[in-house]
Amino acid sequence: MTRLGRREATETELCDVIVTSMVALATINPEGEKLLEERIRHLVQRVLPDDLP
Repeated sequence: MTRLGRREATETELCDVIVTSMVALATINPEGEKLLEERIRHLVQRVLPDDLP
């Protein structure tokens, strides 16, 4: 397998993990999409400097 092939396989696996996680979240909470959006917003705010709008 070429180096590019391994990277593509890793990217595919990461996408699969994201999809599987969203299905699991939606299964236990019907507002899973909203929870994810809130969490992403929180994580982005943690890494951005305070002086950005």
